[in-house]
Amino acid sequence: MHDDTGAWMFYFFPTVVIAGGLAFLYLAANARMREREMVHRERLAMIERGLAPPPEADPGRFQRAAMAGAGKAPARQLKYRSAGIITIGCGLALIMLLSFTAGIPEVGLGVGGAFVVLGVTFVVNSMFGHAAWGDSAQQATHAQHTPSEPGAPPPDRHA
Repeated sequence: MHDDTGAWMFYFFPTVVIAGGLAFLYLAANARMREREMVHRERLAMIERGLAPPPEADPGRFQRAAMAGAGKAPARQLKYRSAGIITIGCGLALIMLLSFTAGIPEVGLGVGGAFVVLGVTFVVNSMFGHAAWGDSAQQATHAQHTPSEPGAPPPDRHA
């Protein structure tokens, strides 16, 4: 057996596995997109015929999902917190890397310290941003989903 066969298989197998995984993800996303499109077309057809579509296929599940997210932090807050923690970690890694490889701790502290300060800023932003973003987002959501009186015309959403 030649050495070329082992090297060829070393690169071929992971390439096939990665390509297969990407193809699977593409097909799954495509199937989900078509399913959602069919549900959307069904709702549009009901509206065009003058029927009122149900608010959700399973109202109990919809209610539980709405109540489960009531006490959670907004997505934006979580994103800023995650970005801050990752940036702090990168800054600490740069401090260690540059201090030991360059042999000059001041360089590592200067470059890595800047990243640490940026990460701390992200974390602080996530703490203070909750009140500002959360309240306005909850008010906007409440205003959009407030039911109107029975028999009243639906509110104009495009105004």
